[in-house]
Amino acid sequence: MVHSVPCVQKADRSLPTVDKLFYEFRRNNGHLQKWGLPERPTWTQGAILDHSKTETSFSFLLSDPHNTANCILQTPCYMYGKACTVKLAMSYIQHCQCQRCFLLTHNLDTCPHPDTYKHCGICGKSGHTKSEHNSAHCRQNHASIPCDCPAKCFNCFFYKKPSAGHYAFSDECPLKKNMRHYTSEPVQPTPAAARPMPAVTSAPPLATL
Repeated sequence: MVHSVPCVQKADRSLPTVDKLFYEFRRNNGHLQKWGLPERPTWTQGAILDHSKTETSFSFLLSDPHNTANCILQTPCYMYGKACTVKLAMSYIQHCQCQRCFLLTHNLDTCPHPDTYKHCGICGKSGHTKSEHNSAHCRQNHASIPCDCPAKCFNCFFYKKPSAGHYAFSDECPLKKNMRHYTSEPVQPTPAAARPMPAVTSAPPLATL
């Protein structure tokens, strides 16, 4: 991601096209020539929708088979006459939830439990399903068999998030709305003297910046 990029808007307040953005990016930053840029850079959605912004960001893909992206992170990047910052973005996927055990770490196809396994989405205990849940499964006594305990999410409770007012299977669960599972970690900068500078000699994989 390239941050603090000036919003150079046209008369209709639109941003430069991705082709013009790519041209500006390559023209002002000769140190990027040694790396492959397999796709055009992309403005952030906020920059496209909010015409009042004076600065914004864009993302680009970088071919970096030898993990030398630290060189880019430590070298000034200039856009429209302004020094901008480059940071490695973390790629992520939206959470998934298992419909058998209601955990947010996997989906039903990869659940480690057998098909006959029962796990309650209400109390989080095994041996019964949420449709079978009753007062006998609760920690407190009830005047009647049906459970009338306030809703509580065992996933949010485990992650020390607000757990009252919803169940683990609810779409209103704030943990489900905000949880992300990151698939990569930011590259940590290395000292200039230790930075490798090998040449790219083969078809490289893609890294997201």
